[in-house]
Amino acid sequence: MADPQLAYSSKKDGWSINTMYGRFEDKKDVAMLIFIKTDKGRIFGAFVDAVFKISHARHYFGTNESFVFELAPEEKVYKASGKNSNHLLCTSEYFSIGEG
Repeated sequence: MADPQLAYSSKKDGWSINTMYGRFEDKKDVAMLIFIKTDKGRIFGAFVDAVFKISHARHYFGTNESFVFELAPEEKVYKASGKNSNHLLCTSEYFSIGEG
């Protein structure tokens, strides 16, 4: 496994989703680990075994290895159900991890 690298930080890079996607353009065959901290102190995120890239045809990426997690206020893991292959969807306006 390669050394983890910070590819995007909203504090450093701003709040543009297109800037975030641009940071991933040269990434191939890597997994993504996302952390989000709300203004109320909640920390959550996701592990996705696919690279964020815009899908104009609403094509989902990733496998059942993907999962969503919460770190604060308590620790929880939400694994993929395996009922579908809807793991990661990226559009020019938003990204979605999981479905339902």
